[in-house]
Amino acid sequence: MGGLVNIALSWNDDGRRELVATSRAGSGNTVWHTWETSPGGGDWTGWQPLGQPGHGDPGVPAIIQHGLDGRLEVFVVTAGDQAGWHAWQTLPHVAARSEGPPGFSPEPGWSDWAPLGKPAEGNAGSVALALLPDGRVMAVVAAGGQIWQASQQQPGPGPHWSAWSPLHKPGGAAALAVDIASNADGQVEVVALGTSAATATAPTGGVGHLWHRRLTPPDNWSPWKPLSPSSQMASEPVLAQTASGVEVFTIDDGTIWHRKLHTSGLPSPGNPWAPVGQNGQVFHQVTASLDSHGRMALVATTHGNDLWNTAETTAGAGTWEPWTPLATVPSAPPSAESGTLECPTLTIGQNGLLQLFVVNRKTKGLYQVSAATRDNWQPAVGRPWSHP
Repeated sequence: MGGLVNIALSWNDDGRRELVATSRAGSGNTVWHTWETSPGGGDWTGWQPLGQPGHGDPGVPAIIQHGLDGRLEVFVVTAGDQAGWHAWQTLPHVAARSEGPPGFSPEPGWSDWAPLGKPAEGNAGSVALALLPDGRVMAVVAAGGQIWQASQQQPGPGPHWSAWSPLHKPGGAAALAVDIASNADGQVEVVALGTSAATATAPTGGVGHLWHRRLTPPDNWSPWKPLSPSSQMASEPVLAQTASGVEVFTIDDGTIWHRKLHTSGLPSPGNPWAPVGQNGQVFHQVTASLDSHGRMALVATTHGNDLWNTAETTAGAGTWEPWTPLATVPSAPPSAESGTLECPTLTIGQNGLLQLFVVNRKTKGLYQVSAATRDNWQPAVGRPWSHP
């Protein structure tokens, strides 16, 4: 096993976080997971295998907690067949723990990997997930230049899903990436990156434009509409839920831009685009999470080993604190370990502290950075995790 490539994070029904990671295809498992031994306690179990879905290397995993009973479900697209696969917990954590003696802390069993099918001919990107108001999960993916969606036929984890159906090309452009999020009022926001460039992979620089569709359940889709002006380029969209709507983040020429897509209860499409500070850094990827004060917090990677962070001045203000250095991961890298950090994943624990997980693309090593207090990251050090 050559190290970790991509990660995703969610919460179990009892408040413990669950981390899922993928590795390169070989002779064994390609999906792994670990979980906190207690909610917010900071200690994690060792890596456990989740098997080998499909054929070839798995892409970026997606994980979601079901509202019906709190069970987790994991989704991934594999490179060899360009098809979607999913697996789910057979019991919630609370139910699994109740079957053992006091202090018993097991992980529930997981299903075998089940196929979701191949959306289209051509390369497929990463799956993005959202909960619908009736408790079902919807999945979206960019494949064959179009956006595709599939949804559960009934709430709760299981094998019963619809076939993939097209949401078509955003504005006639070739779709490269997509994200999805649910609003507080039950509407579902889909934002796609479209480009006319002859490339089959989603770029990290601003080489496309963003497009938006909105689902008003059960099945009323708006048409694709441009979300970014023609003069502004964009990279893969990152959607984050707030108390009143959905915030969209993207990167153009190293600068992170944001826009509040929708405020619950208001018919307006949202606020205009604005930069999230400008400090001369060329950012590569960004991750977002609400902090314990309800502010949107961001952590961004550069094209080296540096991590930077900022947060809203107050919850919902749309204005931001200055970008500040967070950590260098690894802290003192020899030349062999320098490399772009990928797949940053920001989360808030039961104790109200922010935590970041990030993968070093060159070494395939996973690092964890934890905030010192609810108001301050420092001193922040990237703690390396062992490989599975």
